[in-house]
Amino acid sequence: ATTKKGVFAGGDAVTGPASVIEAIAAGRRAAISIDKYLGGKGDIEETLVEAEEPSPWLGRDGDFARRRRTSVPLLAVDLRLERFTRRQTVEMGWLLAEREGEFLPEENPWRISPGGFPEVELGFNQEQAVEEARRCLKCHLRLRIAPAPLPPVDGR
Repeated sequence: ATTKKGVFAGGDAVTGPASVIEAIAAGRRAAISIDKYLGGKGDIEETLVEAEEPSPWLGRDGDFARRRRTSVPLLAVDLRLERFTRRQTVEMGWLLAEREGEFLPEENPWRISPGGFPEVELGFNQEQAVEEARRCLKCHLRLRIAPAPLPPVDGR
């Protein structure tokens, strides 16, 4: 929460550059504050997906070992250092979509930073994202197999 009623903030906007873990923690604190502000108890532990049991064959089954990483599509080299106005962005977005051999996501094909420079990594389309997700090793399941050892507390 902030000093202004109904306004919530966290992460780099509040602390300046920090780790992603600190940003996630700030997001959780903000979510708790928002829930309480809206009349809740601040309980944000809702389970949206049932926990799955780890397979002893995880990473060894199916065609997992043959899957290769999908490269993130990049903006053409000759356009990376260009600086565009918003109008040019819209016009160029349509022109870029017609360039042979160049990938652009179907939605929002052209993103421009506040400084007017184009985004270089264009992101995956749905098919590429699904294929990349199939490479997931499900590392989070390791904790269901054996809990992580905690560091000693108070010299114990």
